[in-house]
Amino acid sequence: MKTNLKRCPWLMLLFALLVPGQGWGRSLEGKVAVSLQGGGNWVWMQDVNRLISDRHYVFIDSEPNEALAPVGSAFSGGLGAYFGLMRDWLVGFQVNAMLPFTEIRIGSALNPDRVYTVDLGALEYGMGAKYAWLHDSSWLLTAGVEFVYLVLNNAGEVRKVRNALGLPGSMTATDRIDYHGSTLGFKVSGSADLYLWDFWSVGLQLGYRYARIERVKGIDLNGKSYTLKNPGGSDFSLDYGGFFLVAGSTVWF
Repeated sequence: MKTNLKRCPWLMLLFALLVPGQGWGRSLEGKVAVSLQGGGNWVWMQDVNRLISDRHYVFIDSEPNEALAPVGSAFSGGLGAYFGLMRDWLVGFQVNAMLPFTEIRIGSALNPDRVYTVDLGALEYGMGAKYAWLHDSSWLLTAGVEFVYLVLNNAGEVRKVRNALGLPGSMTATDRIDYHGSTLGFKVSGSADLYLWDFWSVGLQLGYRYARIERVKGIDLNGKSYTLKNPGGSDFSLDYGGFFLVAGSTVWF
């Protein structure tokens, strides 16, 4: 039995989404692209992981049988907007949230007695340019460089204990150090986008980031501020550098 696509609008929509479109031509000039993306990042964090392995970290000296896992990766998600400045060039900006952390929960997973967390969240603001090639009118390949400003956001160490009532989520911070710091860096990347329709593409981006915060300031629960140090006396740093692989969806205007 033949299926009449005109009588099945949902089949027509599915066909339109799955069959690559033909783009708009070979020029990007005047086009605006707004993208939403997220994915994985490999981060070095040498100072953090060295302190974790040396058991001198995040208030866990009283827990001889517990240890934090090393920090080696982070999820990121963000929003970007690019403008076609010339035939083959895109310029624009991105804002990303990076969320590396490590945590242990002592007792019940849902209602623990104690929680120890190292949260290294940061916001990344970037501006850059991409050179683009349109392949077969359906694939857009780009190579670009981006200069970034990375600033810590709600980062720090915290120890929480369960309140006397013992209700799930009912915990009080007994020790805390808030991290403050920022740095300038850059990213280089390449990406491939497939047009599912003239105004919509999906793609993957692979690249490398350099962004190292050389000095980190800590503020404790009493409001005391100081520069964090490694056991040997050198400045404690946070290194967000490493490779990244993210997937995204882009709308073109």
